[in-house]
Amino acid sequence: MNLFSFTSLSVVICCLTMTIFISRIAKTKTHKLWAFFNLSVASWALGTFFASISQSPQHAEMSWRWAYGTGAIVPAMFYHFIYSFCELKKEKILSVVYIFGFLLIPTGLLAPNYVNELTYVFDSFYYNKATILLSILIIYLLIVVCVSFIELLVYLKLTKGNKRLQTLYMLWGFGIGWSGGIITFLSSYDILIYPAWNFLASIYIIIMTYAIFRYQILDIRVAITRLGVSLLVYTLVLGIPFGMAMWGQIWLTGILGEQWFWVPMLTLLAFATAGPYIYHFLQRKAEERFFQEEQRIQNLLLQASQGMNMIHDLQKLVNLIRETVKNTLGVDHAEVHLLDQETRSDDRLIEALKEKQGVLVYEEIKMQADMEEKDINSFVQHVAAKMKELHAGAIAPIMVDKNLRGFLVLGERQTKDMYSKGLLNALTVLCNQAALAIENCNYVEEAINREAKEQRERMASLDHMASSMAHEIDNPVHIIMQSVGFLKHCVSQDANISLPEKTKSYFIDSLNRSQAASQRISAMIKAILDYSRMGTGQLKPVHMTDVVQDFFCLMEPQLKEEKVKFTKEIAKALPPVLGDKVQLEEILVNFVQNAMHAVKRNEDKQIILKIFQTESDAVRIECTDNGYGIPKALIKDIFLSSTTTKGSSEGTGLGLFRVRKIVDLHQGRVWAESEGEGKGARFIVELPVYGNNKK
Repeated sequence: MNLFSFTSLSVVICCLTMTIFISRIAKTKTHKLWAFFNLSVASWALGTFFASISQSPQHAEMSWRWAYGTGAIVPAMFYHFIYSFCELKKEKILSVVYIFGFLLIPTGLLAPNYVNELTYVFDSFYYNKATILLSILIIYLLIVVCVSFIELLVYLKLTKGNKRLQTLYMLWGFGIGWSGGIITFLSSYDILIYPAWNFLASIYIIIMTYAIFRYQILDIRVAITRLGVSLLVYTLVLGIPFGMAMWGQIWLTGILGEQWFWVPMLTLLAFATAGPYIYHFLQRKAEERFFQEEQRIQNLLLQASQGMNMIHDLQKLVNLIRETVKNTLGVDHAEVHLLDQETRSDDRLIEALKEKQGVLVYEEIKMQADMEEKDINSFVQHVAAKMKELHAGAIAPIMVDKNLRGFLVLGERQTKDMYSKGLLNALTVLCNQAALAIENCNYVEEAINREAKEQRERMASLDHMASSMAHEIDNPVHIIMQSVGFLKHCVSQDANISLPEKTKSYFIDSLNRSQAASQRISAMIKAILDYSRMGTGQLKPVHMTDVVQDFFCLMEPQLKEEKVKFTKEIAKALPPVLGDKVQLEEILVNFVQNAMHAVKRNEDKQIILKIFQTESDAVRIECTDNGYGIPKALIKDIFLSSTTTKGSSEGTGLGLFRVRKIVDLHQGRVWAESEGEGKGARFIVELPVYGNNKK
């Protein structure tokens, strides 16, 4: 055997092995065509093998006829495979390709002038000289191969995801294989290049079969990198010693005499020992360079997953997950779907996520569905249809202790790159952390709702108690007011009562003060009763001056007790707002109570309440204090539930949260301003003017 026969035999073995393997598991038409294509290449390689070992021109001619005759169908099978893979609809071109192929089979086997001259080349085997019929076969082959590559390039631009990756494998694999096969024809035209390059057909058979059945595991860059590094290393390992043996013999004999052969042998031994280490080193460096960007993306996803448990607001967490994944992976869209009690338990997608407990990639599911294309009711078909409906390139489950809490839908990547194994692992970690963070958010929300409910129950109890006490106080106050009024009438009007004028004046002044104090107590009781009543929930025109009047009656005793310098700056002729009077009072009470807490450690305690109409046709409420201020980190979240600047034992964080809810109900705006800790704060509400009244 010679090198040409050895490479031809390797192609035969590879192709027949792949044919048997594919034929046993093939379920789609594309896979079956791939098996037939392998068989046709094996038939061509078998003819070249027997031609390379033939000892007579007659046997060599028969072998070359077999190679050219059966090999004539190879281009047709190749185009048919591309036709099926790219889902083409060009039946006429396919028919023409097959007609030419089948016409050339008997021509190659039987035509007398097909193989008319054999030459003994490379001192090894007989090779056929080019004839007109052979040239026609080669032209036919080149045209069909070029058309097939054009179809693949067009399809590459139209497809994306793992399908695009598989197409890239084909371009590389077929490019390698056909280049090796075409080189074998050059010797027929007196271009004496040793035809052992047909071993490249073995390589492309392996690459292509891998791409079809396992393309989702390895990136095309990995395959090409490893192949290139392998060829480079072993060309050096084997080429340098053999080169020294073939071309350095005379030079080495002159130096070492009959022991010259030790130099190439020791060199081969050294290179063979170092070869695997060199290969792994170069492979690692090359792949690190290729995958720097992917590694960066994985690191970003892992870093994002570590900070999720710090977020306690579910909507904020969902937005963070969506934006992080969308921006990091460069997908066209990303959505988080959370499951609830109403989610159908028999949903096929939900079942698939629970069963796999890993990321579902659409191209993989689609390939499985294509294999079961006859069974339209299959489980995989339903999952593929659901993923297509969601425009999902991949779906990652969000799970806690094997319980599905939701899933993350990822669109196609804008770079059209695949979801590699590393990215899928990073997404799995991200979703596991997201699941824990979601559980934490639900726990916090339940705690807040429970605390808010308890707070409402306590407030309702206090309101009821305040209302009862107010009634109990109001009754004797009315008796006192009536008695004082009667005494005042008697002293001033009854002729039977005679008092010195000075004493009479003193009595009347005292009774006037008592009557004014009683009326003031009565007004305070009315304000307490109004505030203790829940709002009606019905919005109607309300004047802020009335709101401020009742609010001040309620808060004036506390302000005086705390020795707060309270300033009111209420604009005159304010237009009404559409609102609930009790709830608007609650806004002022919350603002002033917060301000009193903020200034309680100050010697100079100042609170300013301003109410005026803005140019934007709204009534603006500003409550300003010179207290401990608001940290910049809290300024945007101060109106969220459980956010407070007070100590843990002094506040629940629900007061300002309640204010925000009331303002939202009134279709207004609320925000806070502060220059920082120790620099005071200003709380601001803007409410729309009722009926768009203007000054």
